[in-house]
Amino acid sequence: MRKVREVLRLKFECGRSQRQISASCGISAGSVSDYVRRAEAAGLTWEEASTLTDAEVETRLFRHVGRNEPSKRTPIDFAWVHRELCKVAVTLQLLWLEYTDAAGTRADGSRPYQYSQFCDRYATWKATLALSMRQVHRAGEKAFVDYSGKKPMIVDRATGARP
Repeated sequence: MRKVREVLRLKFECGRSQRQISASCGISAGSVSDYVRRAEAAGLTWEEASTLTDAEVETRLFRHVGRNEPSKRTPIDFAWVHRELCKVAVTLQLLWLEYTDAAGTRADGSRPYQYSQFCDRYATWKATLALSMRQVHRAGEKAFVDYSGKKPMIVDRATGARP
């Protein structure tokens, strides 16, 4: 939502400059100037704007309300992604393709995240997991080998047979 009412309050009630309003609201000075210019053109004073809701103020100042709002995104089921990545030959790209296919069938009009955002959001979610595994053993007693992906095959050198 735009910060039109806050801009008008700071301008007309507090008498702040455009740069001060820009810094306070976290928007550009050009946007501040545009909001004030639109309010003056529409004859909207702060006394009137203070009694209106944000949506009513926007309706009076803008032809297309909510036009530049970011589009709604399809949520990602991170637990599902995490479970699927444990399977053999499953990659983030494959899961992203399944996610985009599933997002295309939704009726709510939401758009899927692109691949880079999908990966970044999954990495952020994964960082919140508290993964730890305590292993108590004497050195040299056991050997631990971590294979990711397909399992290795053991072949007998003499016969060439696979057990």
